[in-house]
This record gives sequence, structure tokens and C-alpha cells, in this order.
Amino acid sequence: MRAILNAATPSVSAESRKHLEHEIEHIAHVLPGQGPIDTFIHHNTLHGFQHLPFEEAVLSARRVLGGRGYLSLDEYRRLFVIGRITEEDLLRARRERRGDERDEVLARIGARVITTWDIERIVLLHDLDPRGPLPTEEPVGDRLEALFERVEHLEASGGPAPPLDAREPRRQMMQHAARRLSEHLGDLGPETCHRDVLLALTGEDIHERIHPQILRVTMAFLDEGLAAWHLAGRSLGFYDAFREMAEHDRFFELEGLPGARDALRALPPLAVDAILQSLGRLGVPEAHWGTYLRRICVGLPGLAGMVRWRETHPEYPAQKAHPIDLLQFLAVRLFHEVLFVRRASLRAFGHDGDIESLRRHFKHHLPELLVRHALFRGELPDCLAERARALLEARSPGDAAGDDGAMLRLAHMVFEWKTEEIVSGVHATRRDAIRLGALAQHLGVSPGELHAASTEDTSRLLSVLDALTPDALSPLWQRAYEIHYRDAVLHALAENVRAREPFAGRRDAALVFCMDDREEAIRRHVEQLRPSYETFGAAGFFGVAITYEALGAREPVPLCPIAATPTHELAEVPREAARAAWASRSSRARPLVALRDAAREATRNPVSSYFAIDLLGLFSLLPVVGRLLFPRAYERMARHAKHAVLPAVETEVPLDHERETKGPGRKSHFTVTERADRVAALLRSIGLVRDFAPLVVLIGHGSESRNNPHLSAYDCGACGGKHGGPNARVFARMANDPDVRALLAERGFPIPNNTWFLGAEHNTATDAFTYFDLVDVPRAFRPALDELRGVLQHASERSAQERCRKFESAPKNPTPARALRHVVGRASDLSQARPELGHATNALVIFGPRSISQGVFLDRRALLVSYDPGIDPDGTILEGLLLAAGPVAAGINLEYYFSTVDNPIYGCGTKVPHNVAGLIGVMEGASGDLRTGLPRQMIEIHEPMRLLMLVAARTQILTKIYERQPPLRELVGHAWVHLVVMDPETGACSSFQPDRGFVPWEPRAATQTSRQVSAAHA
Repeated sequence: MRAILNAATPSVSAESRKHLEHEIEHIAHVLPGQGPIDTFIHHNTLHGFQHLPFEEAVLSARRVLGGRGYLSLDEYRRLFVIGRITEEDLLRARRERRGDERDEVLARIGARVITTWDIERIVLLHDLDPRGPLPTEEPVGDRLEALFERVEHLEASGGPAPPLDAREPRRQMMQHAARRLSEHLGDLGPETCHRDVLLALTGEDIHERIHPQILRVTMAFLDEGLAAWHLAGRSLGFYDAFREMAEHDRFFELEGLPGARDALRALPPLAVDAILQSLGRLGVPEAHWGTYLRRICVGLPGLAGMVRWRETHPEYPAQKAHPIDLLQFLAVRLFHEVLFVRRASLRAFGHDGDIESLRRHFKHHLPELLVRHALFRGELPDCLAERARALLEARSPGDAAGDDGAMLRLAHMVFEWKTEEIVSGVHATRRDAIRLGALAQHLGVSPGELHAASTEDTSRLLSVLDALTPDALSPLWQRAYEIHYRDAVLHALAENVRAREPFAGRRDAALVFCMDDREEAIRRHVEQLRPSYETFGAAGFFGVAITYEALGAREPVPLCPIAATPTHELAEVPREAARAAWASRSSRARPLVALRDAAREATRNPVSSYFAIDLLGLFSLLPVVGRLLFPRAYERMARHAKHAVLPAVETEVPLDHERETKGPGRKSHFTVTERADRVAALLRSIGLVRDFAPLVVLIGHGSESRNNPHLSAYDCGACGGKHGGPNARVFARMANDPDVRALLAERGFPIPNNTWFLGAEHNTATDAFTYFDLVDVPRAFRPALDELRGVLQHASERSAQERCRKFESAPKNPTPARALRHVVGRASDLSQARPELGHATNALVIFGPRSISQGVFLDRRALLVSYDPGIDPDGTILEGLLLAAGPVAAGINLEYYFSTVDNPIYGCGTKVPHNVAGLIGVMEGASGDLRTGLPRQMIEIHEPMRLLMLVAARTQILTKIYERQPPLRELVGHAWVHLVVMDPETGACSSFQPDRGFVPWEPRAATQTSRQVSAAHA
């Protein structure tokens, strides 16, 4: 074998291993943090860049990941035209970014005094750069004909007909080629990898062959139940399983990779040593290991990110059974890189593809380098491209005649073609003239006045124009967009605070919802229907972090924030009177489950599926047709049929049941003290400490839909991407416990005996409510409960009516009842890509009493976290809420933001071609990277703006919290979110600016209300 495979493995030192492991740990920060798709947790897509200010972060991410951080300038200009951004917004954004400095006078042309803002405004609103060929350019054919004549004259006379400059053109060409050699074959890592070099010089993208193989092997290892066959030896770990599998894999022979078997047998036993071996053979300097490996990882960011997620969750069942980490993944990935680099280099150049061999080759073949680079980058017209391709194909690999006459002539033509306008400066001059002419038109300056302007004036104008790049304009547009919404919201809320009358007397009911923005409409409608009801918002796990096993479930699941580790495992069990019924139901269910599993396995087996599809096809057709054509009716029929065969039984979730848990170190019960602690903590955090209503309902939430791999993304993030109903149910049971109430009374936190807590769950897709443990509700509370259920039913209808405004396929102006039927049908429709819109349009989170926002139409855009500053004089409760709920709200907002501004890179594209891969994610088609982020159907109506965080508190308290909490300094100080503090009594607001602190907010003379804004884009 050649040197790249035969090279002796360099001695591996402990320092090299440690350095490599450190670099890989650093690389992991830029990979997607999304886990398996059944536990979808919203997070900042650019979490690896969150230590940087927002504007720096999006630029760094673009360099590393290739994604945009803002909308296009054309989209911002469209928003300006429809009034979603105004000139006042732009001016406010400009002052905020630059302070109160006066505009600089740039030039005086004719009677016009031109300032920096004059130029900025024009460039913001108009694209001055010329599009397409410049009007005075020669046709391509004429330029090529002149080029051939000059080269022929050079060949005949030994010099240029008219010289381009004082230097000999061929020497100039060789110097240019030498610079190209230094640029493109310098040290690998900082900007390039072997794939980039080979693609630029051969046109072959080796990753197009490597990635499908890596995906095939890695997904066979990661699969969690979808595939009929799995990678053998998974318990050994990924690296060892690959080595075992590859001995029998015919992939290497099919790809024409001679010597692969020898290379496979030469792999060291440790993955870290295999990486070091490959890096050495590829010629990557140690100083650039990190950047080189980062480029390798971001080639398959979804897959690499999933591997990293598994590595950082060692308790995940699949990880415990089949361990994998980035070291093992990169060892396998780089092994393939070495093989394919060698094959491509042998075919093109006749030698191995280590970087030093490539340098030596092109050092003696500079004309060939110039021709290859221009050809495979698509920089040549068809005539020259055909000549170059024919000449390269005629040469055998390793041909020493790289500098023969034909190659020299062609290289000279390529060089002149690419440099003639740059050398003459004509192109740049024409472009500047066109830009100045367009600018003069917008300024009202005549051509004569522009022609008479001094060189100094026009130079200053051009200098400002050159500085106003998309990277300079986009942050200003984005901030103006956010300011427009901020001012409308603050104006409405400040007016509401001043106009709100406090409620007198005891409330009839209190409803505690999740802080989720989708609950804003339900809360608003409940309060409008029954002003005697009050609503609260809290994190949807209600302070009860548990692992929960539903009745009949195979495994318990954690219901808590992803960063928390539950210490309690609870199980739903049949009530004592229903145990016999449950036993009977289970006996009937077992054969049905076995039949379902057998049918599923039969359709996956390559032999049995041939017969099973014919046998089961007719039975499978009925649900497909029903869910496509009659989704609501079919769903109702299926539910009735299931209930007839497998009737539901009454259940409970015991809090004091001693049993063996399925997780190590978990307790199966809560002590009375633990229950009291959780009840008091939640009620204090939301401000419910006195004047308890007779009925207090805790309402978790979840979603349902068909044929939707991203279903977990619609569920409760505070419950780990699961339903929050069990948490609400457990909390209510805790709060109703007489022993808990007695202990709370001893602590000075009495809950009256005439108050009852109830758990419930809101389905955000169908707007239906499920109530738990109704049999436990005392008779005295049932009339109030019946009334409350009726109110929630009416609120559901109104909420559905409101939601239908944003569905393109919904009936126009439906009645509330018809709207509710429509959203129920969407959730049952097998073909529906938009069962609900999730958190689309989220833009605001409010930490404060409901009185601030009650009655204000926030259009389902606000996350509402209840907080009473009157019971928190030192800000202790507020600090906990900001640390717990602030990052959650920011994560939701930023994932929607980045999935919207660049859905192909930061999102996962349209749902239409998605296929579920390994039950852990989705990929496009049959082969492709795991797609992370949000699908296009979830963000189509989203308005990407950073979260406005409004806090009802005194500025001094919030300043102290900010100064002592690094997570808040990172989010707020680096402008990932925008913080505003509101005086809860007067409604006066101050906006936080990282370089100036809190600055009083000045309302506009005329501001749209949030209702007007919503109506304008409904």
C-alpha cells in the first residue's frame, strides 16, 4: 500500500491523547443539543455560541455552521412596506445601538447637505448594488476572442501585444498560482479539510460517498426499535462493533478501496489512538486538530450531535446498553476519510492524498493548479471549461508534463480571463458610478450636481456605502423590528396597569396553568367569561419532578425539566374497586398487543413482508382512509370501539405506596414534609398565599396528532417533552392531604378546609380538557366544579375560534362551536402537517401579577409567569423564577428564531420528505443527516424576534439579581433576550441596555395596540 496507509503509526503520548480529548470536548459545544425526538426540548440553537454577544455569535456561527442569523434584507424591506417596521423604529434602534451622537455631515452637493443617516436610510430601504452584467461590459464571446488573440500573439512573439503592465505576464501568472498554492494547500484545519481541497482541484466531493456509509453504520448502531436488523456487537461500543462488522462488510470492495482490509486490521484497539493515527496520515498539524475535526463533525451535525447527546446522558437506557461517544464516532469517521482521500488522490494525481504530497505535486505543476482551481469552482466560460476538461482527462495520473505547452497556454488564458478587469480597475469603477448614480436619485441630487461634486465628497459617500454591508444593516433592521413590537406591548400594558380595578371579595375559582404561550388565550377567555375566576401561570411540572409510569406503560418516563433528575418514581394504579376490572381488561389486551406486534414484525421482515402486506393491506386501508377523509368521525368511532373492548378503569397515583422502583436511587413515595415543601414553594412562587378560592385547579398540558414525528415538540417542555397532566394530578393530591395542610398551618401557611385542589390537563391541539380523580371531589364542591367545566368548554370554543384565524385551511369566521370541531379534526387527520402551530409567534414573557396583562389581547404570543412582588421584598422568589423559567422561555424563543431565519440550516426543512430514522429523529428521504430544529410547518407564521422579558419589580432588586447571576448576565447582557422592568404600581418601564443599564422607556405619541397589530397580519 501507499504511504498514507503504510506510514508507521506515530508513538502516542498521554499528552497527545489529553490534547485530543480536550479539543473534542470543545468541538461538542457547537453541535446541536437535540436529543431523541420523543423527548424534544426547545433550546437555543446556537447554545455553543451563547457566551458571545448575539451579533458576534451569529457571525461566528455562520463561519462554522453556515447559517444566517437574520432575515434577508428583502424581507425586512417588505416588513417596512406593510408597516411592521417604521422609520421611527429604525431611528430608535439606531440611537440604542450608537447612543445620542449627532449625524456626521458627509458632503455638500449642490444645495443638499448629506448626513450619515441620509445614506443609511436610503441603503436600508433600497438595494443600490447593480444586478447582473454591467451595462457597458463586452459580450463574453468578444472578450474570449480578444483573449485568444492576445495569447496567440504572446506565443508567437514572446511578449504581450500591448503589455498589461511592466511585468512579464507569464511570470505574473506563475506568481498568482504560487499564491493559490499557499492559500489552498496551507495547513489543514483553520479553513479547509481534505474534502475542500479535493473538491476544488478534482471536482469530486468525497463526503458524498463517505456520509452515506457513516450514516448507515451509525444509525444501525443507534436504532431504538425501528430497524429489523441491528449492528452486531452493539454492547461492545460503537468503535469495536464497527471493527467487528467491517470484517464482513463488502462496502470497501464495492467502493474500490484497495487495501482497506489491511488498514482495518491495523486499527489500534483504542478509538483515541485511531484518531491520532488518521490525523497523522492525513498530515493535519496538532495545532489544528480541533478546527479540522470540527469541520468533520459539522459535515453531519445532526448525527454528531445525537452521538454527543448520548454521551452526555449516560443513564439513558440505550446508552447504557450500547455505549457511543464522539471519540468512537470520529475514529470511524476519520478511518473512512483516509481511505477516500487516498482513492481520490490516486485517481487524479497518482499519489496519496496527504497534504505534503499534494504540496510537492503542485509546487512543480503550478499551471495545472491554476486550471483545476478555476475549472472546478465554476469560474470559466463554457469554451475554456471544455478545453480544461479535455486537457485534464487526456493526462494520466501522475503525469510529469504538467507544465507542457498546452497546459501553460490554457493556464495563461485562465489567468487573463479572471484578472483582466481587476487589473484594469474598470469593473470597480463602473460599479461605483452606478451606485453613486442611484444614490443621487434618492437624494434628489441632479447628475450635473453629482458630476460637479469634489472627489473628497464622492469618496466619503462611497466609503459609507461600502461600510453598509448586509452584516451591518441586518442587526439594525432586526432591532427595529423588535422595538416596534416592544413599544406596542409596553404601551398596552402600561395603560392596562393604570386602568385596572382590583377585584373585591373571594374568588370563585383559581386556575393554575402552565406558563406556555398557548395558554394565554384560554386564560383570557376564562377571565372574560367569569370575572370571579383568577388564573395563574407556572412552569408546567408544578414543582413536582417525578418519574412517572402510566397504567399499562412499559417503562416510566421523567416528567420534569431536562436539567433535573427525579428522585421519586410514581406509578398510576387501578383503584381498589377497579382492580378486578383492570385484570380482566389486561387479559383481553394481551392477545391484541401480541397480534399488533406480530403484524408489525411481519411487515418489517424481508421474507414475511411479501405475504403480510397482501394479507394485512385491506385491514390497514380502513384506518388510513378514515383518518384521511373522515378524521373526526373515525377518531370518535375508534375511541368508542376501544372503550367497548377495553373499557377504562378508575385509577389513582398513590403518594405513600412502598414498592420497588425501576430506577436506581429513586423513592416510590413522598414524605409529608416533601409534599408540604413542594406545595408551599409553588403557591408562594405564583403569589397564591391568601384568599384561596373554593376550587383550585392545576392544569397541565400536552398535545395529540397523527403521523407527526415532532409530536413531543408540541408537549410541555417543563415536563421533558411529555404531558403535564400527571404532575398536576400529583400536586393536587399533595395539596388535598390533611397531613400536608396541618404541617403548612404550623409553618404559618394555612390552606382553608373549604378549598379543594383538582388536577387536569389541557390538550393544546383539540382544546379539550381532561380532569383527574373526579371521584374524590367532595359533594360540596361539585356544583362549582360543574360550572367551571362549562366555563372551560366555552373558553375552548373561543380559543379555537381565535386559532382558526391563523390556519390557512380553516373556515373563515367560523362560529365557536364550528371552530372547535375544526381543530379536533386537524388533530385526527393523518395528512395534516399543521395540527397546531405550537409556539409560533412567541415574543414575550411576563414575570408579574396577572393584573398587568389581564384583559390585554396578547394574541397567544406571551408566556405568563405569575409573580407577586408584594410578597417578595428582597427578590428571592423572583430570582428563582428568573433562573428557572427565564432560560426555558429564551430556549423556546431562540429555537423558533433560528429555525425561521434559516430553516434549511438551523431548522429541519419541510415535513413532507421526512422519514423517521431509528425512532430517534428524522431524515430527508432514505439517506441523509438527522435533521434538527423545527420543521417549516411549525415556523411559517412565526415572526423571528428575540424574547422581550418583562419583569414587574423595582429596578434596584432586578439590578442586584442580574449582577450576581451569570446565566442572566449571559442572556440579558449579551442581548439574547431584551429585558424591561415595569413598576407594578405605576406601569412606568425601563429598558435594559448592556452598555448603559436601565434606561427609562419613552412611549410614542401614537402606538398601535396589540389587538391592532394582530388584526393587521391575521
